[in-house]
Amino acid sequence: MLYRIREIKSKIFGIKDGISNLIKWFNIIYNDRDWDHYYIYSLWYKKFDNMEKFFNSDKAWTSKSEGIAEQIKEVKLLCKRLMEDNYLSEALKSFEEKYGEVNLFKSVGNKLIHNVDDETLLMYRECGELANKNRENDKDMLFELLRLNIDNFWD
Repeated sequence: MLYRIREIKSKIFGIKDGISNLIKWFNIIYNDRDWDHYYIYSLWYKKFDNMEKFFNSDKAWTSKSEGIAEQIKEVKLLCKRLMEDNYLSEALKSFEEKYGEVNLFKSVGNKLIHNVDDETLLMYRECGELANKNRENDKDMLFELLRLNIDNFWD
């Protein structure tokens, strides 16, 4: 009889948690699309945000909850940076300080041709390479942190 009561309580709490999750995740799932890396990072960001809040709460049982919360926060912030993808605009700050706003190309007939000298174009391309390098570094760091720590992200 006691076993049956525990089983019923467990099912009731399971339904409660399931409904709570549906509410918590509704916006993320509703707005999810299958065609862009942004959406996978937004799913991960939400998951890690929920987990960080849990490990910072009084509901976590482990004595290592603060350290786990910090690891999760780092992963979450990398997801946010990758999701927002501001790498080129960040890399272009030095270019814009030097050259201001520049139209790199102009239309001549039905062709686009360079509208700047080679030095300006080279610096712009270097900014693009830096942006790509920074994005790749963040991805490397994210996946390395996940590889090293994801098995610890539980209570």
